[in-house]
Amino acid sequence: MNINLIVQSVSSAAGAVASTANSGYYLNVYSSAWNNRWTSNTYQLSNLAGNFYIWTGGSSVDDLQWKIYGQDTAGTWVSSTTTFLSTKFSANQRLQTLLSAQVWSLPDTTSTLITTETTGAQGTVTQVAGPIRSGGVWWWNVRYDDGQEGWTQETSLQGSFLPTTAAATPTFSPTAGTYPAPSGITISDTSPGVTIYYTTDGSTPTTASTVYTTQIPLSTASTLKAMAAGNGLSASGVASATYVFQAAKPTISPAAGIYNSAQSVTIADSSPGVTIYYTTNGSTPTASSTVYTFAIPVSATTTIQAIAKRSGFLDSPLASATYTIQ
Repeated sequence: MNINLIVQSVSSAAGAVASTANSGYYLNVYSSAWNNRWTSNTYQLSNLAGNFYIWTGGSSVDDLQWKIYGQDTAGTWVSSTTTFLSTKFSANQRLQTLLSAQVWSLPDTTSTLITTETTGAQGTVTQVAGPIRSGGVWWWNVRYDDGQEGWTQETSLQGSFLPTTAAATPTFSPTAGTYPAPSGITISDTSPGVTIYYTTDGSTPTTASTVYTTQIPLSTASTLKAMAAGNGLSASGVASATYVFQAAKPTISPAAGIYNSAQSVTIADSSPGVTIYYTTNGSTPTASSTVYTFAIPVSATTTIQAIAKRSGFLDSPLASATYTIQ
């Protein structure tokens, strides 16, 4: 609705002088202190048209002396019960906390408290719909440079002109891939003084995630994700690496071939903690096949096939050896 602005200001405590402020600027209301009251988030006369203040008489300026009305384009005066949106910030604007600021999951102090940001914490207003007025205050959805995101009361925020510098994206060692044995994963970052946060379940890490301090032992297929933040830097990009473990292909000794005498065949595997299953009739072994525990005597032509298994690992490739006994 297009609104015309008419401001009626007080020249003294006992009376009023009417004037029109078409440019949208308000006149002084009794004193600078009272003037400030009308520039609160609720009214914002300085940059939003639509308020008509009428002096109702009396010897003091208080909330009972003023009423708010709005005038639509047809010139009809209607009681204004709608609070005009705060324009203190805008989407993608940089800001910082004026003081210790609580971050909530919803614009309501009965929702989940995500974290409490320290004074001067930097962040960016998100594209989430807002601002939202709740509990008599305005709330803004902010993604802070430490990776946290949620709703903060406007009174705890101010605009910031500090540039945003993101921490470097962490790196993993060894790199993602398939490995024949459990591995310890190291995460590092080239940005000095940052804290690295990580997850092992494939979820996106935040500053509430586990802090990296030492190698991460992995023994089952896992997707690691990590981000870095802190030391005046905003949250880095998220690094991701998937690790898969597969039992090594068993080795059969002696090598397949033609022999003039019976052989004692052994099977080994370089992957720790595996169980070797084998057959002697040329069929493919399964978890129901014979478990290898000691050397297999071979006195006639025989084909031995073997696989290795371990919980959390992929099965090994199939190993096969044929012995011809003459």
